[in-house]
Amino acid sequence: MKASYIEFPTGEIPDGAWAARFPNVSCSRFGRMDALSRLGLMAVEAWGVEFADRDEVGVVLETKYGSLLADRQFLRTNSPSVFTYTLPSTAIGEICIRHKLRGPVLCLMTATGDGRQALEQAQTWLATGEVKSCLCVCADASGQGPAVAGALYARSPVTLTGSLLDVCRAQAV
Repeated sequence: MKASYIEFPTGEIPDGAWAARFPNVSCSRFGRMDALSRLGLMAVEAWGVEFADRDEVGVVLETKYGSLLADRQFLRTNSPSVFTYTLPSTAIGEICIRHKLRGPVLCLMTATGDGRQALEQAQTWLATGEVKSCLCVCADASGQGPAVAGALYARSPVTLTGSLLDVCRAQAV
């Protein structure tokens, strides 16, 4: 099991955030992504895991605020390029495109957004054999406080205490 945690205390994820954290890794799409996609992708990239059988990696994203920042921006601009990011599941798409993942995906909007339900779904998929491994991501950027994301990659069912964010935060320290 590998986990990572990303936080931007101001809630802003600047265009240069990728280059600052991953100076030797190119990501041409980063500049046009919304905050949720940026956070999720950075959390996954932070631990540099090589995925097992890419056809059987499940991806579960849990978020409380979803694409709220992109929704607000779209209402102000009516831009087609922003419209693409007005669905929270677009963040999963960006992760899957970058890492060529083709297994089942699920985007959960929850009241807490702390990753507990994402972990439960991953446990179910792993226990039933629906996937060989699972990537759990929880991410939120609402513009109303810190922007945070955590990612965990498991190849077998794991017993965790606390939320996904708690586990990721603890492993990052």
